[in-house]
Amino acid sequence: MKRKAEILDTFAIYLGILIFIAFSLFPFAWMISTSFKDPSETFHIPPIWIPSKIPTQPTWPEYGIGWFVHYQAALGAAKFDVAFANSLFVSVMASLGGVALSCLAGYSFSRFKFPGNKPVTLLTIASQMFPSVLFLVPYVILLTQLGLTNTYPGLVLTYLTFTIPFNMWMLKGIFDAVPIEIEESAMIDGCSRLGAFVRTVLPLAAPGIGAAAVIGFLEGWNELMFASALTRGENMWTMPVALAMVTGRNMKDWNVLVAASVVSTIPALIFFVLMQRQIVRGLTAGAVKG
Repeated sequence: MKRKAEILDTFAIYLGILIFIAFSLFPFAWMISTSFKDPSETFHIPPIWIPSKIPTQPTWPEYGIGWFVHYQAALGAAKFDVAFANSLFVSVMASLGGVALSCLAGYSFSRFKFPGNKPVTLLTIASQMFPSVLFLVPYVILLTQLGLTNTYPGLVLTYLTFTIPFNMWMLKGIFDAVPIEIEESAMIDGCSRLGAFVRTVLPLAAPGIGAAAVIGFLEGWNELMFASALTRGENMWTMPVALAMVTGRNMKDWNVLVAASVVSTIPALIFFVLMQRQIVRGLTAGAVKG
């Protein structure tokens, strides 16, 4: 009886996991299916999962007929190739810059005791409690006065201000879990404080650093509000802005909109899948001190 109960419990757990996975993947599967459909099949009742005919797009005659006609239209609708490059550059810069600054800040708050250490740490993470829309006008005014609107540095600096506080707090917990004796041994052997940090602490904190990199990348890739307020013209649009413009201009072209959404989702999805182990390990590495 005990064995049967264990089997039933295991079956129930895996069934629940499968249902959750199916529920999570349903929107993305529906997006992919719709991106290949002819417009006449998009709102068909009952729904059509597998497209039955090669789609045509009457409002985009220059792209002709083909299974990828909606993707062609999406890529040509708002300079998606330029927007993709802009998002990739800004996201990578925000990720790398955020990791570098968060590591230094987190290590400083973890290892050095100075007046106001704890209050500053709490205030830094407390800043994440405020909705980002409250900072939109001040950011626009500040970056306009500095001449950084419609520039890559302006976008990167804006994203850094959102990613660094959380990443610093997360990495501080991870550095707290690294025994200080490891650094002391390295310094006894001739390493400087910086050398001991780079050679001993950073390798042990690699999972957390990977998680911080993912957070910074996704912040830059998915952000819309500040990107739309700080950029002017198609040459500086990021993917979310270009997607919003496609939505505004072509509300009836749902297949084009869905194809554009698939294109904008795939890079972030691939990056997340490749770094998922680092994310999980990083978010839990500082939970228990060693």
